[in-house]
Order: sequence, then structure tokens, then C-alpha cells
Amino acid sequence: MTESTKNLYDTFDPKAYLQQFYSGDVLPEDEAVNLGALTDWLGRTNRVYETALEFGCGPTIHHALPLGDANCVQALTLADYSVMNRAEVQRWINGDETAHNWDAYIRGYLELTGRQCDAEQVKQCAQAVRRLIRSVVPCDVLHDPCLESNETFDLVTSFYTVECATGSRDLWRTAIQRLLGLVKPGGSLFMTVMRNCSWYDVLGRRFPVASVNEDDIATVLPRFGFELKTAEIESVRVHGWEEEGFDSIVLVRAHRTAVT
Repeated sequence: MTESTKNLYDTFDPKAYLQQFYSGDVLPEDEAVNLGALTDWLGRTNRVYETALEFGCGPTIHHALPLGDANCVQALTLADYSVMNRAEVQRWINGDETAHNWDAYIRGYLELTGRQCDAEQVKQCAQAVRRLIRSVVPCDVLHDPCLESNETFDLVTSFYTVECATGSRDLWRTAIQRLLGLVKPGGSLFMTVMRNCSWYDVLGRRFPVASVNEDDIATVLPRFGFELKTAEIESVRVHGWEEEGFDSIVLVRAHRTAVT
């Protein structure tokens, strides 16, 4: 992360970000794709993960919904670079009234998975996620180690993180190996990447993005012990985000080879 990029994220306003991207009453198309794909993949993988990490959670909690709902993870760690993002997440975990209200996203997720979405169901889903989260910790993908501990995890998820944190392809190549290294041998990775995106916009403030795509992912995975023949790398067109800088995403589902 360059100094100019760090300055952007050091002064990142989570409330403005949440207002722009997460204040609607309907799941945006890309998030419906993310949550649907993660839910489907967890069902097909049919594993229980003792430990999981969401790397680069931002000020959000919605990507943890499938993990808490499916009872496939015993303990979840959330990690983000920004102290303000971490504080926003912690407020939601604590049930603080000033925290962002995620009920619309929870309802959208429940509808996506074909369940009832009345107030009680929304409350139960939120409680399941709160119980799942064991800690909210700092991270920096361009620092080695990128977590303060040297812990690795059975499952790592990451959404729009490394490409946004680095802002250039050269830095992305360095940083992505640190993310992949957080997956234990025999563990799993679910990642979403902005495809061929060079910037995204938050209320008129432009943040640089490393422009990468499915070919870049396919090149890097086997270098760090992930099984390319069983990996699922899928580009998906999404609508409604063109003015913010992207029109497609890459979904990545992969397993790291176990040490024998």
C-alpha cells in the first residue's frame, strides 16, 4: 500500500461508505451473487471449519451471514486495516444503537435462501452471527505478517480486499501471497475480486484498485499450494456499479493441498 493509498484508508469514513453502498432496502446484484455463491459452495463442500477468517471486512458484517446460518464454522475472526471500520463492526456486535442497521441485508439473505424473513427470523440470524465472531483484529496485507499473530485458518474469505488495498498489479502480486498464506494446508478459500477495475468511488472520493482478473487468479493459486483442477474461478457480470468503477466480479473457490 503506497503512502497516498494509506492516507486514503486512514481517513476512510465508514459511515459515508455504508450510506453509499449499504443503505438500500434490497440486496444489490453483486451481493446477491456473493452470498448465494458462498451459501451454495459451503453446502457443496459439506465441511465444518473450526476456525475462519474474513480478511478485509471493512465496516460490514453481511458476508458472515452464510457462515453463521449454515453452522459450518465454529469461530470467526474479522480483520480490517482501518481502526474506524473495526470500531463500526464492534458496535454492531455489541448491539449499539448507533451501529449500522443490517436488517435489510439479513432479510435479503433469508429471501435469497428461500426462508421466512419476519422480524424474529432476522433477529435469530443476527444473533447467530454475533455468537460466531470471536474477535475483530487489525490487518495489513502489505505487512509481513499481515495479521499481528501468525495464525492460519481452516477457512479464509475475502471480498474486494487485496486489489483495493494495493492499488497496483505489482503490489497485488506481493500481497495476494500473504492472503493465500493465511489458509491452513487442507483449508479452503472463498474470495471475490473486482474484475478489471482500476478505481472505485465513495461519495466522489476515488480509491485506486489493482486491475486483475480470472487469469491472474488462475496463475497465482497453484504457486501457493491450491489445487487448480478443483478450483472454481468464475467471472460474473453485475449491474448497477458502473459509476462506482466496476461492472463485473470474479468468484474464487479453492482448496489448499494438505501436507502429507
